[in-house]
Amino acid sequence: MLTRRHIRLKIMQIIYALKISDFEYTKETEKKLLESIDS
Repeated sequence: MLTRRHIRLKIMQIIYALKISDFEYTKETEKKLLESIDS
């Protein structure tokens, strides 16, 4: 089971990666986010 800390770390890593790459939000981004939380 993922703890709140693990989820928070994954979210922060994704936000940081998106910020430095000037990536636009898409459905694909949402899908990858949900997959990373599930794994």
